[in-house]
Amino acid sequence: MRSPAHHTNAGFSCMNERHRSGERAPRGRTTTGKAPIVSRDNPRFRQLLSLHHAKGINRLGAALVPGARLTAEVAARDPALCRVQVVDDTSDQALPGIPCIRLSRALFREVDVWGTGPPLLLVEAPQLPQWNRIDWPPGCTVVAPLQDPRNLGAALRCAAAFGAGTVILPAQAAHPYHPEAIRPSAGVQGLLTLFRGPAVGDGGWMPRPLLVLHRQGIPLHALSWPPAFGLLVGTEGPGVPLNLADVTYAAIPMADDVDSLNATAALAVALYAWSTKEGGH
Repeated sequence: MRSPAHHTNAGFSCMNERHRSGERAPRGRTTTGKAPIVSRDNPRFRQLLSLHHAKGINRLGAALVPGARLTAEVAARDPALCRVQVVDDTSDQALPGIPCIRLSRALFREVDVWGTGPPLLLVEAPQLPQWNRIDWPPGCTVVAPLQDPRNLGAALRCAAAFGAGTVILPAQAAHPYHPEAIRPSAGVQGLLTLFRGPAVGDGGWMPRPLLVLHRQGIPLHALSWPPAFGLLVGTEGPGVPLNLADVTYAAIPMADDVDSLNATAALAVALYAWSTKEGGH
């Protein structure tokens, strides 16, 4: 699902060279048997803490993946994305072949905002290129202006699961590598071609055909799916703008006393309908 261009963008430049800010992401060594980091003033520890926020992720070009199961899945699926594992002073190095930073138990708990325990895995979080195409790539391109990182993470997971390999994140969208997006995404960011885009606005910057989910639209089962199209997800609360022109509205049939679905649930239903129709994946 990932295009060659996207793979080039990933590049690990932030881990092997100076990032544009001049600051380096933490580097690790195999530290089994060595004293852990115990000072809150340690530069590596301060950098790890900064990855709790989009500003730090952007500055260092890196993000943290939590938990034994998810870190093992990411390391096995795309080892080139992995640079450093972080453990506490009671743990062994869990991921063979990946350098290790060891923290005291107290400092590790500060970094581990998920509470999953060691290891944490430091992965590449590349700056996203800006969307500037005048047409869609083949298949379904998801446009996801979701502001809650948990919803965005779930939406990215849906896109990867159903074969929508390109996702555009408009200006109002959360950061795809935010700590609260990582777990619900199951770490699929590296499987997708991600772009930043302008705020949704009137949608004039998006190519056509553009599909928008709306209660009064064409039922999904009756749609004729084009070979390349965009699928715009509504923002939490306001939903989709009402000033969009030249779009196709599609409806998910529901019980009369239910007004709508959560944005990510609606996306999952729509992508499943597309993926099982001729022309889908």
